[in-house]
Amino acid sequence: MYRNCARALNGNCDYDFQENETVFTFTCPAKIIRNGIKHSSNQVDSNKKILPLPQETWGIAIDDSKVQRKLLHKFLSHTGIETNKIIIKGETLLEIRTFDDFVVDLVKKHPQDLFLIIVDENMDCTEDDKLITISGSLHVQNILKMLDSDLNKQILALVRSANDSSADIAKYEARAHGFINKAPIVKNGVEKILAPLWIKRFGIDECGSETASDDTSHSSEASSKDTDNKIDLELELKNSIDRIDVLIKTNDCSNTTMLVMELLHALKGDLMTYSTNDFCVQAMDLADAIRASPKLDERAILKWGQLKELVISLVIRLKEAE
Repeated sequence: MYRNCARALNGNCDYDFQENETVFTFTCPAKIIRNGIKHSSNQVDSNKKILPLPQETWGIAIDDSKVQRKLLHKFLSHTGIETNKIIIKGETLLEIRTFDDFVVDLVKKHPQDLFLIIVDENMDCTEDDKLITISGSLHVQNILKMLDSDLNKQILALVRSANDSSADIAKYEARAHGFINKAPIVKNGVEKILAPLWIKRFGIDECGSETASDDTSHSSEASSKDTDNKIDLELELKNSIDRIDVLIKTNDCSNTTMLVMELLHALKGDLMTYSTNDFCVQAMDLADAIRASPKLDERAILKWGQLKELVISLVIRLKEAE
């Protein structure tokens, strides 16, 4: 319920269970009023159009989830970036490990171009039979350190994550140029998300058309893939709950709890990009509650049963919507 209210105001809320207290955080856009004059908190003209982005712009993204990679491609397609300049990484451990070197080489090869980079913060991989998490924001930090100041000016690097507490956002903004939440991708909403970040980084001169565009020509390919995205999400949700269910039922190794918590984090991310309806919000709250548990006790397992039923209901809804 709290998340619904926050999202209705284009904001976020979070709670952090600490040893002696629970901290609740709420953030949303606001107007600052001084001496009777209204000032925009982001200082960006809300009517300013930045799409399509300049022709020399590259769109580079990375995520360990197949569904999220497709959604990132859709997001970048809606910005007007040419298809041959959209690069999505994260399918393999090698792609994730070498992402910073790949980006640095690409930027050096095209020093006059602009680069929009979007990275998933927590990328879960298996290495030597162990589950590891690789930070996307650390990749960005490394990229910016490896490039000189002139090339740095050509880059807008954003962290995309389901974790949006004040502490998390402060960390992302210290390592990158900004943060975007995992949320349903709507064509008309891409500009609203990107405009203040783009203008803050590059200024007005590096914007697209001054007038509104129907966004048809450069987004037709992405729109045609909506059905495929729904099918992928349906399969991803089903595979996620099946895998978590098996782990919880067997619970036969010391790493089970860690694996379940990481899979719940990925599940929450997929739910956030599906919808903000009551089913999804309730499911995300249950995922957070389970992840806050120190171990998979009876209470956590009971909550998992409730979460599984909600996700199954969402899968059924996806099938009915096809």
